[in-house]
Amino acid sequence: MFAAVAAAALLARSPLTPLVGTWIGHTRTLQVTRAGTAREVVDDGCCTFVVALDLKLSHPRRVGRETVATATVVHVRVGDRKSFPPGRKPPRVGDVGTLRLRGQIVTDSLTGDIYCGPRARAGACGA
Repeated sequence: MFAAVAAAALLARSPLTPLVGTWIGHTRTLQVTRAGTAREVVDDGCCTFVVALDLKLSHPRRVGRETVATATVVHVRVGDRKSFPPGRKPPRVGDVGTLRLRGQIVTDSLTGDIYCGPRARAGACGA
């Protein structure tokens, strides 16, 4: 029992804690768990599924005013490849990038998408 309480206390103070929760953008969602996993689902802005990623987060750290975590792709489901921005390819299992939180905005280097928290400036993450 004591070990479980101690582990929960450590997680609560983890550098990952600021990233935990649901982040949104126009037709996209990023959900980050206390266990250090994330699920990202992106649509094209209208009606077409683009990609879903499962990520394993590691090495959470503070860099200046930002919280940064390494994100490794552990599962990918690709929908419409034509909906990716020109010059970008869908991430693949094993790809490594970062989730970077500054203020109320998370940026995913793997997809190039941004996600807003509940107190983000209106319109910061799309319509």
